[in-house]
Amino acid sequence: MKISLKNIYVSYQNSNTITKWVLFDATITVKSNEFLCIFGPTGSGKTTLLNVISGLIKPRAGNVSFLPNKIPKIGYVFQEHRLFPWLNVFNNVSVVMDKYPRNRIELTKQLINDYLAIFGLNNKKDSYPRQLSGGECQRVSIVRALVNNPDILLLDEPFIHLDEDTSQKLREKIRVLIEQRSLTTVFVTHNPYEAVFLADRIIVISEKNMGIEKEIIIKINKADRKLSYASFIHLKSTAKYTSMLLKSLKPNILGTVSRSVLV
Repeated sequence: MKISLKNIYVSYQNSNTITKWVLFDATITVKSNEFLCIFGPTGSGKTTLLNVISGLIKPRAGNVSFLPNKIPKIGYVFQEHRLFPWLNVFNNVSVVMDKYPRNRIELTKQLINDYLAIFGLNNKKDSYPRQLSGGECQRVSIVRALVNNPDILLLDEPFIHLDEDTSQKLREKIRVLIEQRSLTTVFVTHNPYEAVFLADRIIVISEKNMGIEKEIIIKINKADRKLSYASFIHLKSTAKYTSMLLKSLKPNILGTVSRSVLV
C-alpha cells in the first residue's frame, strides 16, 4: 500500500499557550512494499509523523491518502509495549484479530500460536505482562502488530528500551518477516546503524526545518543484506551511509533542504 502525506502541518500549544510547530509543510511519499526509515534527533517530529499516518493525530492542515483508496489495516509498535496487564500473552495478541466465523476460530488460534513461536514466545502464551521481561513484552507487541496481516506496519523506535543483544535478534527477525510479506513499513529511529540495516530509503528530518532535510536511498547488494546485524555494521558501505546520517544530526542552516542519493 502506498502512503502519501502532502503539505502536513502539525503544532502543539505549551502550558503558556505558545504554539510550537512540529511539522511545517511536510510532504512524504512511501512506496508500496517499501521500508522507509524516518531518522532524526529527539523532538524533530518523527513520532508525530507516525501518528499522522495512523490517524492518532489530525494535522492542522494537509492531506493523508492511501493507494489503493481504502482505509488501511495498520500494525503499530510503540516505544513502550502497551500490553493490557489484565490479559495474558495470547489474549493480548488476539484482541487485534478480525472477527471470523466459528469454523475459522481454530485457524485463528493456530495463526497466533505460529507467530508466538516465531518470536520464541510459544511457552509464554498463558503468562501475563508482569511475568515477562521487557524484551518479551516488546516481542508480544511486535506479534500483535503483525498477526492480523496489516497493510502498513509502523515501528516507533521499538528497540530503544531493550539491551543490544535482544535488539540485534529482533532487528534480524523483523527484517526477514517484512521481506517475506512485502509490507509497507515506516520505521522511526535515531540509531544510524539500524536505520541502514533495515531501510530501503531514509528520510532525515530536523527540528529546525520542521520537515524533510535530506533523503538517502540505500543501495547495498543482496548478499550483504543477508548478513547478521553484527557483521553488517562493520561493512565499508554501511560506514558510508552511517557517516552521512551522523553528519545530518549536526546543526544546519534553517530552511536548507537537500537531497542525496548514494550509490
